[in-house]
Amino acid sequence: MPAPTPRTASPSLAFPAFPGAEAARLLAIQHQLSLSERWTPAELRAAQARQLDLLLRHAAAEVPHYRERVTAALALPAEDLAGRLAAIPVSTRSDLQAAGEGLRARRLPAEHGKFATATTTGSTGEPLRFARTSATNAVWLANALREYLWQGRDFSLKLGAIRMFPNAAGEPTEEGIRQPDWGPSVASIYPSGPGVYLSSSLTPDAQLRWLQRERPDYLTSYPSNLVALADHAEARGVALPSPRELRTIGETVTPESRARIESAWGCRVTDCYTCEEAGYLALQCPAGTHYHVMAESVILEVLDDGGNPCATGREGRVVVTHLTNFITPFIRYELGDFAVPGEPGTCACGRTLPTLARILGRRRNRLTLPDGTRVFPTFGIWTMGKEFADAGVRRIRCIQRSTRLLEFVLQSGRRLTEAEEARLREIAQAKSAAGFEVAISYSQDPAFWKAGKHEAFFSDLA
Repeated sequence: MPAPTPRTASPSLAFPAFPGAEAARLLAIQHQLSLSERWTPAELRAAQARQLDLLLRHAAAEVPHYRERVTAALALPAEDLAGRLAAIPVSTRSDLQAAGEGLRARRLPAEHGKFATATTTGSTGEPLRFARTSATNAVWLANALREYLWQGRDFSLKLGAIRMFPNAAGEPTEEGIRQPDWGPSVASIYPSGPGVYLSSSLTPDAQLRWLQRERPDYLTSYPSNLVALADHAEARGVALPSPRELRTIGETVTPESRARIESAWGCRVTDCYTCEEAGYLALQCPAGTHYHVMAESVILEVLDDGGNPCATGREGRVVVTHLTNFITPFIRYELGDFAVPGEPGTCACGRTLPTLARILGRRRNRLTLPDGTRVFPTFGIWTMGKEFADAGVRRIRCIQRSTRLLEFVLQSGRRLTEAEEARLREIAQAKSAAGFEVAISYSQDPAFWKAGKHEAFFSDLA
């Protein structure tokens, strides 16, 4: 796609465009990102160290939760990035919840602008309350725009999304929501086509009708929803529309789900790794299925059980430091996710940003075997529903209730027959459930499916 021309705020100066103040700031950040993503590792670490020093000094002076936690780190030279990080205790979600107002800065540098409070969804527990500043939001928007540019999306086309809209007033409708543009990350700078949005809480039939009517060129949704729509369309002999690209959010994209989606929809899947607390963490590389870390705005560590950095190819827990949130800092915050570091060095795409080979899922997505070993299960839930299409199975979720019991919950048009339930148990035990008792239950309750945040598996033990 040719490089788009920004909007101009001066009617007589169309090219080069003279953008307005907000657009100019986002373009300035974007220009810096286009340079830093090709820096040497030493250059990137030096820039991270400078920003971390500013963050730590502010946190020590203004944020009660971190006052003592960062003391040892500040005693080390600012350029010793690894040493400083290792000297700061990791904070868990429960640590930050317990900190309460002690997580918020008493004073904020004026240049960070206004702030607004936010919360995590709290899908498996109490939500975490925090705040974002104007500076934090600007970096968020810049990384969102960066993803669009990396993937070469044509802003003149139609952008669509099927996802949860928890703050929408009233019940979701089949008409969805229509906007004249792609939203602030694009529209504040570039002219764009329309944006169309639908709630994923609607039935697959309603979603397919909307897709056939709107036919977005780019579609964002959850991997599980895209698989479910593919199964539903195939079972009914309905042709799926053919978008240029599918963008996945909110869940882990497994190799199995990626292959199923790309085969059924006939286009490429691109994924992004985000969290509400720190925004964009990593983007899928345009040249592969691995991810590049947004290292200009977050320091992302993958640590083993001993708290040491994992070697390339070894699974570990994700710990992030958000470098621009000065109102409620997230410093060495353990997300509860697991990932695998990728190969260092220059990528085939030419970028030198750190990479993640895979994002595996959250702590609650690990299966605890009877001997205590923890693994990420491969039940084939993404495609299991296809086996029971006659029963109108829309969703399947597996919940580990104990080290001996797994419960498969189905949302379906009817109960499975005894033979079908026996087949489901057989499939589960042939995958990762050998040695487990498998219970089967049914739920049509929207609150149950929303509460699990579209996850195919999670464990009560976590």
